[in-house]
Amino acid sequence: MCKGKPVRMWVYAGFVKKQMSLLWKVGVVALVLVVGASPSWGNAPASATHPAGKTSDKAHQGSAPTALSAEKSKDFFQEGLREFESGHFKRAQSLLAQAMTAQPTHEGIRYYLARTYIRLAQQTQHEHNTEKRRSLLKRALEVDPRLLEDNSFVQQYKRLQVDGKGQQVALVQKQKLRKSPKSKLLSLGVGLTFGVEGLLGIQTGLLIGGMVNPLVTFSPVQQSFDFSLRIIPLRRFDWSPYLSVGVTLPTSNTPHSPFPAFPDPFFHFAMGVQYHSPIGFAFSTGLSLSYHLGETNAMSFIPIPSAHISWYF
Repeated sequence: MCKGKPVRMWVYAGFVKKQMSLLWKVGVVALVLVVGASPSWGNAPASATHPAGKTSDKAHQGSAPTALSAEKSKDFFQEGLREFESGHFKRAQSLLAQAMTAQPTHEGIRYYLARTYIRLAQQTQHEHNTEKRRSLLKRALEVDPRLLEDNSFVQQYKRLQVDGKGQQVALVQKQKLRKSPKSKLLSLGVGLTFGVEGLLGIQTGLLIGGMVNPLVTFSPVQQSFDFSLRIIPLRRFDWSPYLSVGVTLPTSNTPHSPFPAFPDPFFHFAMGVQYHSPIGFAFSTGLSLSYHLGETNAMSFIPIPSAHISWYF
């Protein structure tokens, strides 16, 4: 009995050892299978083992155009820079604008695009198109606000602003001139005059080229005819000074008339100012000198200013 008992214990210990070894192997195999089935392990793609993997792939695919746009922007920038350095500013502007669309915060792109607009503005100087140059410089300033620190750019931009206002004034004057009889080659006018050319005289005249104004006046009060020539130097303006020279010829001698009568012809010289509206109304006033022929042969100053009202068609 004593000898058989150790043998049975030995056999039982060997059996237990084999069972434990088998359980250990089974546990290891189960662990390997579980780990292999996890989405974060193994060689299988995540999209094939778990739905979340598909989302990850889509996110990755969505980020590809961004990288492609940045790469394309780089190509546009490099090509635009080459065109800028070659002096092909229109082509450079197109390429750099495309590059800026993909990378709006890229300082290098903004710098060269702004300078391209400046060069384009400089190229349009011979066109005398102030509005176009101002628009290009404005776009350059919008692209690169740091240009406000460049004194030469600021002075150029301000000068264009002033020139633009001058062009607007000139355009308004040109439009007025087109409507005015002064813009015509020949206009006919009628009116009344009070002065050296005749008291309450009926006056007719021609306006030639807006500057030369021959006049004929008949005064029923003085019984005289007057022939004058007036020069209006400022054709493009409503207001202008004028110079005139003329001769008055009496038709009869009426000694009992309450109005002054001049028995002899006399010459007169006048200087004054004239307003000519775009619709044809004209008003002028001035002072005169007269030189009387005949017995007097004297020059006199006429202190009463002449006044003329007329309408030109």
